[in-house]
Amino acid sequence: MIVVSSLFYGSYGVWTKLMGRGFGSFAQVALRAGLIVALLVPIAYVRNQLQPIRWARDLKWFGLLLIACAFIGGPLYYSTLIVGVGLSSTVFYAGFVLAMFLFGWIFSRERFTLDKLIATLLGLLGLGLIFAPTASRFGFLGLGAGVLSGVAAALELVVSQKLPYSPMQTTILTWSASVITCVPVALLLGDHVSPLGLPWVYLLLFAAAALAASWLSISGVKRLSAGAAGILGLLEIVFGVLFGVTFFAERPSSLVVAGIVAILLAAAIPYIKEYRFESNLGQ
Repeated sequence: MIVVSSLFYGSYGVWTKLMGRGFGSFAQVALRAGLIVALLVPIAYVRNQLQPIRWARDLKWFGLLLIACAFIGGPLYYSTLIVGVGLSSTVFYAGFVLAMFLFGWIFSRERFTLDKLIATLLGLLGLGLIFAPTASRFGFLGLGAGVLSGVAAALELVVSQKLPYSPMQTTILTWSASVITCVPVALLLGDHVSPLGLPWVYLLLFAAAALAASWLSISGVKRLSAGAAGILGLLEIVFGVLFGVTFFAERPSSLVVAGIVAILLAAAIPYIKEYRFESNLGQ
């Protein structure tokens, strides 16, 4: 389930490239999130997975969730269109991994251990190798948008873990936050919405892929140790790069490839340590 979810997550860039300029960056997020919420709410209601929301208790988490969701989909969409599927997936994941260490320390008081320090340095090295040869060609804005999206996604994940609701309701709350934050921005920016046609087909497929990715990742984590799930989740960046090479003839330079490898190692180090620790406990 984790492997297949990584495949769906890696396909995000494909749907973005296929939609192209058919939608504005924030309009496509709002529409996609709205479709997912409209599908999940009746399912959750029938399965009795909706419980009263305790606004006073969870207000700070809802505020952080809104902030996170405001900076995930739009910047990633922009980054993918500017720098391509492979590069946007890579810098997104780098931002995600580094921010997870930071937010884990801030919200859960997780120790910043030696393995996390090594992972951070490798991640920064990987970002440097990617930015150095490509910034002059694409500019820092496209690459920076991908990193920002990854940081926001890490914040969203940490906040989702803190919300005391079922996975189904938490998923609905997360996508609802995307609707709430992205609709005003899309209206303010005058984001373009394509007339009915092929871009809408790709948007529907994008929404289906996002829903499948969410459900598979949540279901997989419930059946697998966190360490193993984290290592398998690294396949997302591999699939993203492969999709870019296969479908859009993207050809990363040797320095970019070295940066990708550094980021994969950076993300794997803490998870491998955790997985070995859990395996020793199981024995």
